[in-house]
Amino acid sequence: MAEDYGMRHGGAGKKYTGWKGPLTDVEGNTVTELSIGVNIDGKETEIPLIVPTLSEYETKHLLSKKEPTDSIVQKAYDHAITRMKLGKSPFKEPEDDK
Repeated sequence: MAEDYGMRHGGAGKKYTGWKGPLTDVEGNTVTELSIGVNIDGKETEIPLIVPTLSEYETKHLLSKKEPTDSIVQKAYDHAITRMKLGKSPFKEPEDDK
C-alpha cells in the first residue's frame, strides 16, 4: 500500500511522492509537495514548488521554511505550464512512475 502524504489544498487530490521524493524539512517533517497558488490563464491554480529543475540549494531553501524566491516560483511556473500543455497535472502523479 502506498504511503499517505495527506491531501492537497482545496481538495485537489491526494499528495504523492513529489518530484524529488519524500524530503525532510528543518522541523523534521516529511515533505513531498510544497505548493503555491499562481494565476494561469486568469485562474488561480495550485502548482508544486518542488520541481525537478530546482537546484539543491533552492530545494534546501524551501525545506528551511523560507519564502520562495522569484527564481523558484518561475521554475515551478514553467514546469507547471509544460505539464499542463501536455494535458497532465503539474503535480507528480502515480502514472508518472510508469
